[in-house]
Amino acid sequence: MDSDGDGFSNGAELGDPKCVWIPGSEPDGTPTGHPGICEPLRDSKCLSINKWYTCEKRDLECDAINSPDVQEFEIKLPKTKVPVRATTFTCTNFAFPSDKDYHIIADRSSIDNHNVMHHIIIYGCPNEVENLIHPLNTQYDCLGEMGEQECVEQISMWTIGKPGLCLYEKAGFKIGATGYKYATMQVHWNNPGLKDSYEDSSGMILYYTPLLRQYNLGSLLTGEKRFSIPPGNSSYVVNSECTPVCSAKIMNSPIYVVSGFNHMHKLGRAMTLSQRSPGLEERILTHDSHYSFGNPVVHAFDPPIEIKPGDELRTKCTFDSSRKSTVTYQGDGALDEMCNSFVIYYPKESLWISECMSYQGLPMCSLRDLAAFIDKRLNEE
Repeated sequence: MDSDGDGFSNGAELGDPKCVWIPGSEPDGTPTGHPGICEPLRDSKCLSINKWYTCEKRDLECDAINSPDVQEFEIKLPKTKVPVRATTFTCTNFAFPSDKDYHIIADRSSIDNHNVMHHIIIYGCPNEVENLIHPLNTQYDCLGEMGEQECVEQISMWTIGKPGLCLYEKAGFKIGATGYKYATMQVHWNNPGLKDSYEDSSGMILYYTPLLRQYNLGSLLTGEKRFSIPPGNSSYVVNSECTPVCSAKIMNSPIYVVSGFNHMHKLGRAMTLSQRSPGLEERILTHDSHYSFGNPVVHAFDPPIEIKPGDELRTKCTFDSSRKSTVTYQGDGALDEMCNSFVIYYPKESLWISECMSYQGLPMCSLRDLAAFIDKRLNEE
């Protein structure tokens, strides 16, 4: 059927010209258009058909980047052939200017091939890290445990539907002489149709200034590290806790959350991150009652929200697997699922680790203590 009358079938526009797609699978072909929207948009025939339709391009809105002291730092891949496999993680290590300290105050994506892009994350390496496993400005596979193990502090992230981020006016991510000297850019390519013709040169643009703001920013990841979703369930819930014990262990003083966003994949339907302080009612931080993977919401807080050592952070993810016939597992692939919530806070110095998650329902801070205890006993013996 050609619902929009532009001469192309709905199946062809969705990447399924032979109409062989079934629920839970990926289309065999590449999407070429939108069923219901006549294209090309400016074709005389389409102008009359699409009178109801408006398209607003989402772009970064940030007055601060127009200041004359602000500079751009762009890191992007060279034109690279995308491997013929469903999921690829490719990373590049790079160095920041280190002549003095700077603050990153905003970021923006630079996407070359939307057909394969799933996400881009830039991880800062702690300033005491001098020797990286992989050489600078060289691509390497980094799926799972193959990346830079010490470079885990997230300072920038792009996902589908997220044009960029303008950071809190009184804080920035510190780079340079006493900040992050090195970072890793992680690019996730998604190629479920196993096409051999894709190339990509995507990246990120970071806006930075030598005029340091009052506070240094940090990022904290919460959520569940290990779970599975049974098929045929329209409302499957995964809960995770950063327990009061864990928050007290990772925090030496209160933090102030300035923004946050939730992250699941295509089965995600609703997600909430909430805070509970001793003796007080639960407070909602990031709540997406109708979560959309392709249209993420960044929640900004002004004034910032205080979280103290001993507070509890709860993450709740709701998934719809009613059209799935197999189990879906937590994982890095686009067809896997995630239950992650990210918050950006200040001052960075209040936390000594950048995540507070659970693993199959167990608090990971306790699991780390157990692992350290076992290692100590083995060394003694």
